[in-house]
Amino acid sequence: MSGEMLWMRHRSLSPCAWSGSLKNPSTLPSLPWASSEPPTLPFLPLCICRCADVRLTYGSNDYPGSCAQGRLEVRVGGKWGTVCRTAFEPYRGTDLSVENTQAVCRSLGLPWQGAEWVAGGREATQGSPNTSLPINIVVAFCDADSTDFPNDCKVPIGLDKRCTHDEDVKVICKPPYPPPPPLPPSPPSPPPSPPMPPSPPSPSPPSPFPPADQLVRFAGGNKQEGRLELFFPDKWGTMCYTSTFSNSVAKAVCRQMGREVFDDDQVDFGYSGSRYGEADLPVVATFTFCPLNKEAGSLTFDCEISSANVDRCTHDRDVWVRCPR
Repeated sequence: MSGEMLWMRHRSLSPCAWSGSLKNPSTLPSLPWASSEPPTLPFLPLCICRCADVRLTYGSNDYPGSCAQGRLEVRVGGKWGTVCRTAFEPYRGTDLSVENTQAVCRSLGLPWQGAEWVAGGREATQGSPNTSLPINIVVAFCDADSTDFPNDCKVPIGLDKRCTHDEDVKVICKPPYPPPPPLPPSPPSPPPSPPMPPSPPSPSPPSPFPPADQLVRFAGGNKQEGRLELFFPDKWGTMCYTSTFSNSVAKAVCRQMGREVFDDDQVDFGYSGSRYGEADLPVVATFTFCPLNKEAGSLTFDCEISSANVDRCTHDRDVWVRCPR
């Protein structure tokens, strides 16, 4: 049988024949599955719950009238023995610990929905002396509806998991945890506050920027000509004449001033510090570039303006413009 795993499935047996505490045998008749007389067994220090092939021993009576926990012992081949913790741990990727634990408790007619298991030999079973028992089961696979452990579970035989009694399993049968108490009702919401009257509109502070159509002007002349002054970037000032100021720039200035300018017009422009009076504003712009592929309709919005090297300019180079009409 090298490398071959054999499985055994026991036939279903009768339900629990007797359950109760040997310290208090008078409680046995109250159990629906208990016989009228306790069996003749050696005196046990605590209690035992037993079916045909499964029992819990050396546990404690947490639920009146039944031993709800103790060391798990099963009968295989007519011999009682313990169960190793490996039967309740994942085996080859399969974790059936919940199914196996609940199957044990269902087999004993005990509360099973909250069943748990622990391992630890003597510590798990309050000092059981039966360490001479064999270890009968090392792996078990029970279904979610198994009711006769281990008879209707798959139990591979011939496995050597090298278990010791320090790894004996203890099963604790108990009902599910009670649901949490319902939350107290929330206090009623306060009545809604009456609506606030609308606030009067706040007066808007005056903008430091002039309207868009008033960002350029002629000083010292009239609406057709004069020293060019512009609002850039955040204050009024003059423009320093450089080689970038061309006829296309001058026409963009006239159009922004509302003057009629044709595409083929030539606009007079130049620079002078006194032709239209002395300026009392700073120089704010030096270079300007208008598009070459179309006629600019506005200096401010259609052309690029720069203030680079403005500190090197003086009012002697203030730009003036004379529109054709």
